Amino acid sequence: AFLDGKLRNSAGLLRVRAKHAVDPALRDTLLQAKLTMADARRTVLAAGANAERVDSTLRAQLMGHEGHAARVYWQAIAAMLGADAGFPGRRRRGAAHDAVNCCLNYGYGVLYQRIERAVILAGLSPRLGFLHVAGPKRVGLVWDLIEEHRAFWIDKVVTAMVSRHEPMALNGARLDEATRRRLLGHVLGHLGATTVWRGEHRTFDEVLAGQLADLAKALAGEGSYRPFVARW
Repeated sequence: AFLDGKLRNSAGLLRVRAKHAVDPALRDTLLQAKLTMADARRTVLAAGANAERVDSTLRAQLMGHEGHAARVYWQAIAAMLGADAGFPGRRRRGAAHDAVNCCLNYGYGVLYQRIERAVILAGLSPRLGFLHVAGPKRVGLVWDLIEEHRAFWIDKVVTAMVSRHEPMALNGARLDEATRRRLLGHVLGHLGATTVWRGEHRTFDEVLAGQLADLAKALAGEGSYRPFVARW
């Protein structure tokens, strides 16, 4: 379910950006990437359809499909942002030396903190992982949940900042103060705004609380978990 949500939301962002693309070649690139997300989703759902649990073999299989889709997604995002953005492709914290990746990593850090706090308040263990195995610096459930939220809550914000030509600058290997403040304002504003979730207008925190309640019921055998899928 977590990968289902991630792939559907990634496809949603690509679809919206393709709709507004002026260059036909870029539009085709974004739409082709969107189709890759759909293909990956079908493969992931088929792989997990008959599985009673996520063992190491299935986990590796699922993450392999996710990894391929992610590479295609970020290649399409790089094409959309253009060479002037200086985006070399996705780089994680510690390996990022460009402003766009640093903005993405900062935004994901905000999400991580929100999700970890919500998981604890819901009475669930952050170390309970399905796709991401817990480690010394990784709480599996937080990383599982963050996957389906990245595209709508963070990627949407950062790519919009680039499209609006908002200044992005680094101070050494980190965002400078002005960029960090501007980004944080956009991210918190987006998280605090409402989106339509299951027919009702909800903020990020409200959506997350509802999802965690569903997850707790699913773990108790009292229902099923549905991923967050944004209304784009």
